[in-house]
Amino acid sequence: FVAIVLFLFPPVSGQMIYLPISLILIEKYGYDSAERLTVAILIATVFCTAMKLVASSTQQKLIGAPFAKSVTVKKAFGLHGPTFRIARSILSVRGFSWKKVLVLIGMPDWPISVLCGVLDLAIIPVMIGTSPEMIKILPNCMSMGFLLKSR
Repeated sequence: FVAIVLFLFPPVSGQMIYLPISLILIEKYGYDSAERLTVAILIATVFCTAMKLVASSTQQKLIGAPFAKSVTVKKAFGLHGPTFRIARSILSVRGFSWKKVLVLIGMPDWPISVLCGVLDLAIIPVMIGTSPEMIKILPNCMSMGFLLKSR
């Protein structure tokens, strides 16, 4: 729950949440053998990915959607700038594309999730497009697992 709340603050990076969560989960599930370490890393990766998706959907529906008409909110978070205008044009195109996935996982988490809410995008396709974030989360969990194993 605390990690989800931390995700709601714009300056908090996902990596700063994934590392301590990985530490806790890998410590809990064990790292005394290669098999247990692998399972613990996978559990931590899946958990962190699920946490990221819950946080993104919360940002989209509880922050972006209610403030979709607010010029103040859009200006405060830079959603009117050229970078986010490009993101808006890519995300507004109907259908699914690799460009959308790159925008969803390559740009800053918080503003993109809020932008998806401002654009009133359907939540399921956005979460599917965000799920490759697991590729970025896995190295964080692996590094924590290997750090624990090296002790």
